Amino acid sequence: MNEYLIATSGCDDTTRAFVILTDAEAETVKTIASAINVRAGGCKPSLSISLWADASAYEREEATEPIDED
Repeated sequence: MNEYLIATSGCDDTTRAFVILTDAEAETVKTIASAINVRAGGCKPSLSISLWADASAYEREEATEPIDED
């Protein structure tokens, strides 16, 4: 199991999430990201996965900030 940062990015916004995945799960996400990103561009969202250890402090904070459920 490894820690990852998953991100979806569109025209003017990015949503980030911290996840723990097995190697097989991470490979599946990478396959899905590749399939989506071929069709992305402009304002169409893209998907990325990277190791948590490689994430910036800003990305880590955004990925783990509490969700406002009002």
